[in-house]
Amino acid sequence: MLLDNQLQIYWLADANLAASNNFGVSGINANGSMSWDTAQNFVTAMNNYNSGAGYLGINHWRQAQVTPLNGSSYSTGPTTYDGSSDQGYQISAAVDAVYNPFGQSSGSINSELAFNYYNNLGAIGACNGSATSLNSCVSHTVYGIDDASNAANLTLFNNLQNSVYWSGSELGSNSNNAFRFANMLGLQDTANKMANYFVMPVADVDWGNYSRPITDPTVPLPASAWLFASALAALSLLPRQNKQRSR
Repeated sequence: MLLDNQLQIYWLADANLAASNNFGVSGINANGSMSWDTAQNFVTAMNNYNSGAGYLGINHWRQAQVTPLNGSSYSTGPTTYDGSSDQGYQISAAVDAVYNPFGQSSGSINSELAFNYYNNLGAIGACNGSATSLNSCVSHTVYGIDDASNAANLTLFNNLQNSVYWSGSELGSNSNNAFRFANMLGLQDTANKMANYFVMPVADVDWGNYSRPITDPTVPLPASAWLFASALAALSLLPRQNKQRSR
């Protein structure tokens, strides 16, 4: 497991566990992709594993979540290119003169998958602009996790797909659509729950179970810290490396 001390969650280091262990859940494809409802069943099976002790000793796994950027309701109109809505590019991405000049949600933690892509991995979004006005799109040799700048963090994950991942967040109560994030583009939008995408389970940090006291869990811990929960070591993700790259 990998400790993300900004989001205060564990990322499962195997970013496509379902391809090798389906926990007896039906409907999972051989490559690890599945529908949204199947993904919910998969996470439930992880939590029920080992008579309820949970996979790796954790029984509160969940799908990565999306909460509204504006703090109240989702904005999923036309695609935006500056991280200003819940449907678009550059959500959480740092302001960058070349790749994100109009950044509107720098460092936002409202989308855990977007935060991981743009901040932990230092990946670039395929397109940028101002609100719904497209400014420019970059070469395919620049965007996507396969070209992420923070290789040190990227290598901490196994089987991370340069493809689409489900979030656990529905567009609305009983909606047929849920949020997804495309690791090959840096794009967040929604899709029908019947579509088949990958799943990247996360677990909220149980600060009360550490073997040494944590005085204030809201303060980010040093990137080099080794922490232990349920006797399991968790490497902290390193901060993003801020460096320019040529087109």
